[in-house]
Amino acid sequence: MSRSAIVSTIALAALTVATQAWSADCQSDLRAKLEPALRPEAINSDLLTQLQGLMAKPRELEDPQRGANCSRPVLDNAFYPGIPVKECSYQRLGLSGWVMLANPSAEVAAKWITAACSDAPDVKACSVRLTAQAWCASQLTFPVVGNLIQPDPLNPQQGVNTAFLHGVAIARPAWLPQKTPLPAATQKQRFSPLLVSASAYSGPVGAVSWPSGLSSPVYAQEDRARPPAAKAALAGSCDAIARRDGWLAISQAAYNQAWRNAKNPLFDIAAKALNNQTSTSAQSC
Repeated sequence: MSRSAIVSTIALAALTVATQAWSADCQSDLRAKLEPALRPEAINSDLLTQLQGLMAKPRELEDPQRGANCSRPVLDNAFYPGIPVKECSYQRLGLSGWVMLANPSAEVAAKWITAACSDAPDVKACSVRLTAQAWCASQLTFPVVGNLIQPDPLNPQQGVNTAFLHGVAIARPAWLPQKTPLPAATQKQRFSPLLVSASAYSGPVGAVSWPSGLSSPVYAQEDRARPPAAKAALAGSCDAIARRDGWLAISQAAYNQAWRNAKNPLFDIAAKALNNQTSTSAQSC
C-alpha cells in the first residue's frame, strides 16, 4: 500500500471519530421521539410511519434548499438493477460534491429493521435503538459512487472530499483535492469510469456506509475465492487500513440481495450487537 493511500485511509478513520459526537446527540433525540410512537402491538406500521416522516424531508445530499440538484431516479443501473438510482450535485461545508445514490425507501428500511429485531428479547427497544443508530449514522445514504463531503475533524466547519464506491470509502484519487472546491461536473466525469466494470478500482477501502449490508459474516460467506483457512482468519477484527478491495464486490452483491430479500445482513449483525451491548464498529478484513 502506498504512503498516500495509507494517509487517505487513516484520514477516513479520523472523520468517523469526528462525527461520533453529532451522531450520539442525534440518536438520543431520535430515540426520545420513537419511544412513545412505536406501539408493541403495531411495531411494523408505526415504524414505517416514523421512517416516512424522517424521509418526507429531503436527505442532506438531496435537499434543494441546501443547493442540491438531483436527477430523476432510474431503475436500469447495471450494478443495481431494479433499485432506484439517481445522481446529485450538492454543496456542503464550502465544497461542491457529486454522488450517485441508491438510498433505501422507508418501506425497504422498515423491513430491514423489522426483520433484524424480530427475534430480539424486546422488539420495541431493538427497533428504537437500531432505527436511531442507522438513521443518525448516514441518513440511510448509500453512495454508488462519488464524493461524500465530510467535516474536517480538526475544523468541523471545513469540508473534506471523501470518495465512495459501492457503499464503501476508497482512497481519495489524486485528481480530487482534499479541501479545495472542484466542480461537480468534473467530479462526475472523473468518477464515472469506476462504474465501467467491477474491477475498475483496486486499492485500500475504509468506512462502510450503513445500508450496504456488508458485515464480516457476509464477507466470509461470499468471498469464495479464498480457501477455507483464509476465510477462518476473517473472524478476527482489523483496522480499516487493512481491509481489502474485495469488499466492494461483496458490498454491491449484499446490497442487491438486501433489497430483494427484505433482509439486510448488516442490520441483523447490528441488532444482535445492540441486544448484547457490544460494539458494531469492528469489521473483519
